[in-house]
Amino acid sequence: MCNVAWGEEYLPPLLKVLKDKNVKITFFVEGQWAQKNGDLVREIVAYGHEVENHGFRHVYPTRLGRRQLIEDITRTAEILRGLTGKPTVYYHPPYRDFNDFVISTAYETGHITVINNIDTIDWQKPAPEIILQRVKRKLRNGGIILIHPTAPTVLALPSLINQIRQEGYEIESIGKLLTNMSS
Repeated sequence: MCNVAWGEEYLPPLLKVLKDKNVKITFFVEGQWAQKNGDLVREIVAYGHEVENHGFRHVYPTRLGRRQLIEDITRTAEILRGLTGKPTVYYHPPYRDFNDFVISTAYETGHITVINNIDTIDWQKPAPEIILQRVKRKLRNGGIILIHPTAPTVLALPSLINQIRQEGYEIESIGKLLTNMSS
């Protein structure tokens, strides 16, 4: 999964790598960012990727009141539906900041909260080799890897995809992963 709240300059090369490697993933897009970058949201969809909800602003959801969190999620859902023609189903809270309140409030809005269990910490822009090491250490079946659109991520992505496949794993969207796990 890829969180998108910034880094628009790295999205086209990231999308190209995913296309070249025949990989489809889920992009969790911030509503505020989507308002300013509608063409890029539509491009993500045109490449066959899922677009899901990352809230309207990059704030800690556990610090919001119930009405504020509902507004944050539903506003983004409306923006993304307007851009993609599809409702959002999944919600990834900014900063992985979640608790029972966040999960139940997101559920009230019709969203299932998704939390990654492998963090590349690529927003700190480490060397591509560090990104590869972080994933390799925690890679397992059903793992959900978090990336962001950064220069090091774009450089690491071809090797990362190869590494995951060499370990015998498939790379798929959140929707496909959860469907496969429940069947």
